[in-house]
Amino acid sequence: LAGEIKAFVREHLSSYAYPRLIEFVPDLPKTLTGKIRRIELRQLELDRAAAADGV
Repeated sequence: LAGEIKAFVREHLSSYAYPRLIEFVPDLPKTLTGKIRRIELRQLELDRAAAADGV
């Protein structure tokens, strides 16, 4: 599925705009009104990167 998404995006967007990595998650953190909490997503990625670096 990730390959299909990348192929579709490459056909419709400029090379600088398409994602280099696609990750599937079971659920996204949301506010009570249903908006995605982007800051929590950023923090999860920072935590994951720090763990990979062994910090």
